[in-house]
Amino acid sequence: MEGIAVSNIIKSFLKEIKINYKVILLFSSFFFLFDSIILQSVFYILIGSAILLESTKLEFRNIVIHDFIIWFLLLIWGGIAIGNSFSTYIGFMHYVCIILSPFFIFLIFNNLNIKKEYLNLFFDILIISGVILSIISIYVIIVSGFNLKLRLTSIWSHYNLLAAYLMILFMFCVSFLIHENKRSKKFFYSVSLFLIILGLFLTQTRGVWLSTIVSFGIFFIKRPKVIVPFISVLLIILVLFFDVINERVLTVVNFGKDVSSLGRLQAWMASWILFMENPIFGHGFDAFRNMMENVFPVYFVVVTHAHNTYLQILLELGLVGFLLYFSFFIKAFIYSFKYEKNEKSKDLQKFYDGLQLSFIGLIIAFIFEPYFTFLSAVTYLIWILISVSYLLRFRTL
Repeated sequence: MEGIAVSNIIKSFLKEIKINYKVILLFSSFFFLFDSIILQSVFYILIGSAILLESTKLEFRNIVIHDFIIWFLLLIWGGIAIGNSFSTYIGFMHYVCIILSPFFIFLIFNNLNIKKEYLNLFFDILIISGVILSIISIYVIIVSGFNLKLRLTSIWSHYNLLAAYLMILFMFCVSFLIHENKRSKKFFYSVSLFLIILGLFLTQTRGVWLSTIVSFGIFFIKRPKVIVPFISVLLIILVLFFDVINERVLTVVNFGKDVSSLGRLQAWMASWILFMENPIFGHGFDAFRNMMENVFPVYFVVVTHAHNTYLQILLELGLVGFLLYFSFFIKAFIYSFKYEKNEKSKDLQKFYDGLQLSFIGLIIAFIFEPYFTFLSAVTYLIWILISVSYLLRFRTL
């Protein structure tokens, strides 16, 4: 009898527990500090699954999954890609990180009762994570005796992927700064902006530098007042680090003589040739690493992937999988521009501007690195942007 009583007490206690998913999601923003894609995958899948389980009480009637058919087809197509992969285990891990976890991110953001104040706080925490990462890079460069030839990753593993992460946070910093009225917040965004762009500079990632400049170049047409803060920061960086910037720019000018650039070009060629061997279904996850020697026996530099987001997805998922996967990015990009202009949208303009700047920058950055990747949690930040764009489109915040 006592055992039954204890059991009933435990059941009653569990029923009373209310999980605050929004607080947990805020906390998860700090996971980006450590760039642990596996840890974040487990987190998003657990939280997303918990939301789904709770919704079973209402027979899923309160669950919103935009473009459900496309998601269903993509999840199935990803399963086919696992079967095509050289290693089922590796294929499954890539599937979880590149397709399954993004599905749960999409589900989480579009099924929590998120308001603009919460969204603002969420991005503020992300910006703080970017500031911390940048400060670590600045500390390393100081300890090294200001050896500006170092390409710094802070505590991430890949400087090119860190650069994209900082680029996105830089975009939102600029947008939030422009639209902020409180002096204290303006000071916070100004300091964050300067530190993040320093961290971005120290990665010495030419593709992301170019992406940032092109993005703002296009954005100037829409928001001319962005020119002043952007040019000011750019000039400060240029004056302080002219020699390093000049050296990196010359590698682009002398593309045919730069080994790194030639290696990237060779990876692009190999990826396209391999894609054309099976353009519909692709070759499965991590295909480039396993098939690269079928095209070129020797490469100018050590490469393990296509060095291009578009080619990487084409190679692994084929044309069908590519169209399914990128349909979300394309729609999110369109949604960031396509909104009804009214008093409510004015309050959300800083999010729209941040999304637009980020998406434009990513469209360029995708040419140079695989940013939908198993290698880094930057994949999840991009999917958070996609999810937020859908959220702004279909929900009243």
